[in-house]
Amino acid sequence: MTAALGFMSRLSSSQTTNNLREKSPCPGSSLPVALIIGSQALFTAGDLLARANMRQSGFTLATFLTWWFVIYFTLRTVAMFGQLYILANVPIGKSMALFAPLPSHW
Repeated sequence: MTAALGFMSRLSSSQTTNNLREKSPCPGSSLPVALIIGSQALFTAGDLLARANMRQSGFTLATFLTWWFVIYFTLRTVAMFGQLYILANVPIGKSMALFAPLPSHW
């Protein structure tokens, strides 16, 4: 009985490993890096847009019913889906390295 349980355990762990390999993108693929850079650029663009417009109009209800807020919200939503795609399709160790901040001297 113990031998059968050990075999099942090894089989289960090898299936999990194979599933992870099938899910990860090709090594050397630049798609994850491009998505991270693109989503971070969208976050930055949205933040700069909000910063400029919030300085002018302040924190009022009318501010959030303008064209720039729709653009801001759309930019952040698209950027969030880019990051969720990376987190769902790249193994956790590799995706965390992609999200790591760059050194300050760069």
